[in-house]
Amino acid sequence: MNCIFLIYLFLFPSKEFKNKYFTFSKEDYFVIVSDSVYLTRSGDKFESFPMNLNLNQFNLNHLEIDDKSYLILDGGGVIYSFENNRFKRIDNSFEHKNKFFSYDFVFDNIIYSFGGYGLFNDNNLITYFENTTNEWFEYGFNNSNDEIPKKRKYPVGQLVEQDLYIGLGVSKIIDNKFNPTFTNNSDFWKFNFETRIWKNIGSATNKFLSINDFNESSSHYLPYKNGNLLITNEGAYWLDISKNIFREYRYPNNEVINDISSIVYNPVLEKFMISNLDHKTGNHKFIFLTSKQFLGEVYSDEFLYKQSNNFILILVFTLIVLFLILFYHLRTKNDKSINIILRNIEIFKSKLSDQEYVVFKNIIDSYPNAVTFPNLLSIYEPDLSYESRIKKLRLSLFNIKTLVRKVSKKSTISVRKNKNDKRIKEIFFE
Repeated sequence: MNCIFLIYLFLFPSKEFKNKYFTFSKEDYFVIVSDSVYLTRSGDKFESFPMNLNLNQFNLNHLEIDDKSYLILDGGGVIYSFENNRFKRIDNSFEHKNKFFSYDFVFDNIIYSFGGYGLFNDNNLITYFENTTNEWFEYGFNNSNDEIPKKRKYPVGQLVEQDLYIGLGVSKIIDNKFNPTFTNNSDFWKFNFETRIWKNIGSATNKFLSINDFNESSSHYLPYKNGNLLITNEGAYWLDISKNIFREYRYPNNEVINDISSIVYNPVLEKFMISNLDHKTGNHKFIFLTSKQFLGEVYSDEFLYKQSNNFILILVFTLIVLFLILFYHLRTKNDKSINIILRNIEIFKSKLSDQEYVVFKNIIDSYPNAVTFPNLLSIYEPDLSYESRIKKLRLSLFNIKTLVRKVSKKSTISVRKNKNDKRIKEIFFE
């Protein structure tokens, strides 16, 4: 890997830039904004355009909406659009200075921002840019204060359909002597835009915490393949909060990783543009690497976080419900048909005719013994012929059997010959 990297730098010497610049990717090229606007695909050729704005700050976060580029000033408030290689300020706001190192994202074609630092404090607010007034507003929650993420800067975030996932980041804590300390967070949360409810989904695993020594001066988060890439001095990792995965890469390019000033990934080109500081000249050089050249190979996939008690309780509750359903099913399956029939006797009374119900009652009242056909025939009018009474009895038994099968889910009425007199038929519940 060392030789490949040195050969790459020799074959593709990079254009150098002063400290004041920012970068992003758009369509199938990279954009570098400095004294001019530079476009390039691999660093061997640069197309330049005059800079039409006098920018005071070069710390901007890039977002795309319907193939249009927007640059949000770090700290919040100011937004520029970028079209036809020209910038235009579109907000009617001001520099908020309380959204430094926030997580900015797009939901439903609207720009949002979570967390950040400024005005001597972190925050856990969600704000959004209202397109008709071109101003910023706070997005309200339905939780109480003890059910929402604590204030933080540098959160890692991910949007999946209507769910916002956030976690990690750094929080400032003031003790009773007003001394500040900074803590790396280990919690993960999900916010649903339909219900406006936050839910704690877990805490980082010990394995992830052992490799994540997040340092704001040497660590970098950037969107990568529907997740987030975390680059630290220790290595390269890919996080998918929604699927609870963190992926470690084997043999990342340490020469590049240890001296990154800025990094951008272009999904169309499937390349990274990375700037390194030349300590001799004080200028920044750009190199362009494929995913394999920069990250190496996938080493392993692990769980990112341990699921919260809420998820455990839901899991336990679900298992209990499934057990009760299974128990009821087995109990019903093994339950004697006569018990099922007796519990649902009113159904038979309402569905059968009066004469059929009398036949039915004779059969169940004789359980576990059988009822002979002559006894059942005596229920019918004595002036009817034997054939007519047999015909009526068969029809009644058919209707009774059909209803019994529907109620008990079993065929439990059977006909057999009497043991003592084979000429006599009898009916019984099995």
